[in-house]
Amino acid sequence: TTLLVHLRPLMDFIDKCVDAKRKLLLHCDTGISTSFCVLLVYMLTKRRVRLSAAIEHVQKIRKQCALTEPLAAGLDEMQSEMDSRKLRRLEDRLRNSTVLSLGF
Repeated sequence: TTLLVHLRPLMDFIDKCVDAKRKLLLHCDTGISTSFCVLLVYMLTKRRVRLSAAIEHVQKIRKQCALTEPLAAGLDEMQSEMDSRKLRRLEDRLRNSTVLSLGF
C-alpha cells in the first residue's frame, strides 16, 4: 500500500518531465521491480500502452527488470479494470446515441 500512496504524485511528476522533454532517472533500491512497476503504471494510464507491450519495451532497455508476482498480478488486474471501464463507457455512449436508418 505504500506505493499506492505515492503513485499519483509520481505519475504527475513523470508526466511533467515527459512533457518538458526532460531526462528522468526512475530508480528504486534494486532497480528491478518497484521502479519498473511505476513506469508500467505510467505507460498503462498516461500512454495507453498494453501491459505486455510495455513490459517488452522496458525490458529491451533494461533486461534486469522483473516484476514480483504480486506486482504482476496487480498490474494485470489494473489493466482488466481499465478495459472494463472503457467498455462500459463505450456501451453507455452506444446506448445513448442516435440511431440513423440508412434504408438497406
